[in-house]
Amino acid sequence: MQVVESLLRACLEVNNEARRLAEDALKARSAQPEIVPELLMCLQQCPDSQIRHLSAVLLRKRIIRHWKHITAEGRRQTQAVLLERIASEPMHIVRRAVSDVASSVAKVSVPAGEWPELLSYLQLCGISENAGHREVALTLFTSLAENIGDLLQGGLYVMMPLVGRGLTDGSEEDWSQSGRDLSDASEEVRVGRGLTDASEEVRVGRGLTDGSEEVRMGRGLTDASEEVRVGRGLTDASEEVRVVRDLIYASEEVRVGRNLTDASEEVQEAALSAMVPLSQLVVSESDITMFQELTQALIQAATKSLEEQKEQIAIKSFQVLVEVIESPAPLMQPQVPSVITLSMTAALKHSLEPETREQALQVLHWLARYKPKQLSRNKGVLQDAVVALCGMCCEAPASEEELEGGMSSSGPSTAASQALDTLACHCSGQSVHPLVISFVRQHVTSPEPNTRRGALNALAVIAEGCAEALRKKCKSLLPLVLSGLADLDVRVRGAAAFALGQFSEHLQPEFMSHYETVLPALFTVMKDAPQSLQERVCYAIDAFCESLDKEILPFMPQLVETLMSVLRSSCSHSMQDMALSALASTIAAAGPHITPYAPALLPVLQIFLTLSLPDQLPCRCRATECAGLVFEGLGGKTRDGQDTYPASQEEKAAAQQLLKYASPSFMQLALSGFELSSQSVAGQGNVNVSYELREYSHIMFGCVAQALGQDFGPYLQYVVPLALQSCSMDDGVFEKEGEEGEIGGTGVKGTGPLGDFTDDEGDDETGAGGRSFNVRTGVMDEKCSSTAALGTYAEACPQLFVPYFQPAFSAVTAMASYFHEEVRAAAYESLGQMIVSAHTLWPPSALQHSPVTTQLPGCPAGVILLSAEVQAVLRTGLPKLMEGMEDDDKHAAAMALQATTVILQRLGPASVASCMAKICSCTALVLAGKAASQEHDQDQDSDGEDDGDGYGSVELEEELLAAACDLLPTLAGGMGLDAYAAVFEAEHLPHLLTRMRPRQPRDLRAVAVGAVGEVAELLQARMAKHLDALMPPLLREIRCDDAVNRQNAAFSAGVLVEGCGSAVPITVLQQLLQALHPLFSDEEEDGARDNATGAVARMLIVAGVNLPLEQVR
Repeated sequence: MQVVESLLRACLEVNNEARRLAEDALKARSAQPEIVPELLMCLQQCPDSQIRHLSAVLLRKRIIRHWKHITAEGRRQTQAVLLERIASEPMHIVRRAVSDVASSVAKVSVPAGEWPELLSYLQLCGISENAGHREVALTLFTSLAENIGDLLQGGLYVMMPLVGRGLTDGSEEDWSQSGRDLSDASEEVRVGRGLTDASEEVRVGRGLTDGSEEVRMGRGLTDASEEVRVGRGLTDASEEVRVVRDLIYASEEVRVGRNLTDASEEVQEAALSAMVPLSQLVVSESDITMFQELTQALIQAATKSLEEQKEQIAIKSFQVLVEVIESPAPLMQPQVPSVITLSMTAALKHSLEPETREQALQVLHWLARYKPKQLSRNKGVLQDAVVALCGMCCEAPASEEELEGGMSSSGPSTAASQALDTLACHCSGQSVHPLVISFVRQHVTSPEPNTRRGALNALAVIAEGCAEALRKKCKSLLPLVLSGLADLDVRVRGAAAFALGQFSEHLQPEFMSHYETVLPALFTVMKDAPQSLQERVCYAIDAFCESLDKEILPFMPQLVETLMSVLRSSCSHSMQDMALSALASTIAAAGPHITPYAPALLPVLQIFLTLSLPDQLPCRCRATECAGLVFEGLGGKTRDGQDTYPASQEEKAAAQQLLKYASPSFMQLALSGFELSSQSVAGQGNVNVSYELREYSHIMFGCVAQALGQDFGPYLQYVVPLALQSCSMDDGVFEKEGEEGEIGGTGVKGTGPLGDFTDDEGDDETGAGGRSFNVRTGVMDEKCSSTAALGTYAEACPQLFVPYFQPAFSAVTAMASYFHEEVRAAAYESLGQMIVSAHTLWPPSALQHSPVTTQLPGCPAGVILLSAEVQAVLRTGLPKLMEGMEDDDKHAAAMALQATTVILQRLGPASVASCMAKICSCTALVLAGKAASQEHDQDQDSDGEDDGDGYGSVELEEELLAAACDLLPTLAGGMGLDAYAAVFEAEHLPHLLTRMRPRQPRDLRAVAVGAVGEVAELLQARMAKHLDALMPPLLREIRCDDAVNRQNAAFSAGVLVEGCGSAVPITVLQQLLQALHPLFSDEEEDGARDNATGAVARMLIVAGVNLPLEQVR
């Protein structure tokens, strides 16, 4: 022992060389099993608490590695010593370290049945009068529950009462009385109730009912062998090692932790920590009931801690509530109103620290996310919370001095706006937006600037969650926001600009109709604005322009000049970054019409593409994106790849000339940026920015490829290997648990008393070292862009892609099985592009001996030639796309559906003949809302009642539904009209009718209505039998208050009538004419009016002079 003690002491030396020598010696000595008893002796006998602490920490690292070499008797003695030290150690930090050792031993001993008395020991410690013992019992139980919880299932009824008492841990006298109460209690209520039915040999705490002095700890275990009796074997040890019983029930004079106030808080914290793993062991109804009682105790403890200004206990309570809320079991359902009240009471208490108030709001935030139905049902407290949050939004934000002084966030006002955002997104909108709008109207003219700012912020943050309601109120809300944009206070103007950005993102398409008012107002406020306001305005311009198309053209000169002015004048990289982001949206919206501005833009962007300092790289990333979009526009493509408003011939000629002139230099700069970012990653510089630069480099390469087409061929030799390199990157790094800040707890590797002594070894019997896998999100984004780029290259210049096709196709196929959904989505899209390109690369030859012959149901026999190479590609790629349709992510599933549609359109029905039935069934599941991604997205706060549509994000659901609906007419063309008519009637139409019901979100109804029209256009008279089912919802949508729905319904009704011909009753024509009549007003949107005109024309074709036009004149 003396040798080990001296080495441990040397590890505390200031002299680096002496410490290094000691660490090396300890490392060599620790390789032998004898280190365990030596460290145990140090732990028992050394008077220096630092040495005891080091002994415990090192023992935890080594004991399991040597456990199998220790004899059974040695193991029993080790366990006994650990329990004795837990009971007798006076220093809290050492006692906790010893309990960590006991936890490590328990992980292997308890499953093997080698420590049966441990739970009894924890129970006795848990009712000890000593707060330190109670804390250790709860701490050790927490560790056991986290690691071997399934083996503790039967002990829940023992541990839950201990945790409950720990939550409200009181004075020492209370615990002394508690112990007397336990010993005097009746058979039905004493500790270990339920154990009385067990055998005498295993009954826990039997002696507690006797109450006599002679009943030692673990009396019920006295029938076990002398060697394993709890504490009994210690009586033969030295005088210093006292019997555990005597230590637990020590006298007032020798009891550890006389400051019972502090000790009690430690017990409370330990009890709180135990609740999270305990919640994961709850299975039965009785378990749930017991845990709900614990939750009530937690609420009482948190309430009391707030009254007594014990903020750390309150913060810990809120953190535990957040963890419990995530449980799918109804562990706190009866307490939801109390939890909301507790959360808001703390959040509104200005005497508390900002961190405490913000943590209280986290409870509300997670309730809204995970228990929205339960929260919404408590309408009264929910509405009170909404009003209170609006008031909190008006509090003064944290000052720069406070933030520089260490404040973790922008203060409670920011936390309140975030909580309000979450409530709007997840709870009933009727409980949120009326109250917020009322608050804004009352306070937006307040004389207090912070109140005006807070009111506008509250309005801004509910735009996403309450979009449906706010779209209808755009006209009345916009003046409130524009008044804020003209406010004298810069913070109010910033809040107004933020609100415009939020409206632009979420209130489409209604808000875009106000572009002629909004854009000039933003230009005005941008003049002479401070940087903080300029950033908000740039965000608003970014969000607004992202949704514009040709409407942006009149404003292009001022937009480009405004943003270029910021780039030229600002020295702030963050400001330049915001301006470049807004410029990217502007360029994308302009599409081919960017050509007149490109000569001025490209030189400025070229400067940013030469930046190389770490803090400049974000701007280089954004400039790379802008340059790619410029080249995409010069190539004549819009953001969706189509010429929706093609440029003039003069613009096209100028664009081609500029493309040929500028692309070589920009490609070289992008390639050098890729190399720069690779060096940064290798050197572990600003790694995330480096990944981002490579991500945007791949995106730019793809844009240039689209613009140049076959002329991009010379660059393939450079860009394809880079894309393959990105696809094959490591996804993350393995890190050892606890390897940093080892014993010294500094958080920096190699700086503790033992340096990096334990860095190379773990603490479990497998030697795995408790390693964890950390994923680099930047890698995923880079893989996503590189995967997409490979598909773009194959599509842009297929004839020159032959040498790269096989490795690229293999990489994309592998990415289709990647764990992150965005990468899989990119892979599905690229698979479709590459399969189509393969048909161009390897067309069927006249000498082909094995043409593919297909006979699809309802389709005449025909010969469709697919080369052997294409057939091989299909055999590999199609199964991946079929898996993609069943992906649990909506965007990824949508991409798989879109890719399948493109393949079927371009290669014909033979390409998917083997999968046609599966394609039809997967499409039907999406239409029914029962696809894997839709089931995965269902609300987890389920209690058997349907409170809404259940589709989760409407935007993602709309994308998925649109992809499935786009496939329907393609299926009709591929299968043959007669064959598909039967499939449509049986599998697809019933679900489309469901999607058109009034309770469905209007965006989803619009998609379904449009799909009916596209199918009816092909099936024509075959739709006659469905006329009675389809006309009522179509007539209802023609009267919808949304222009898109009216436009789609007018089109679908027209083609349906035309296809069914004489089968359409005259009464239906009369109803349709009356419904269409309002669409011819001057106020109507152009698209809806045009489709109404088309519908009437189709009706005239069918009915001729019999059409009762006089009824609508």
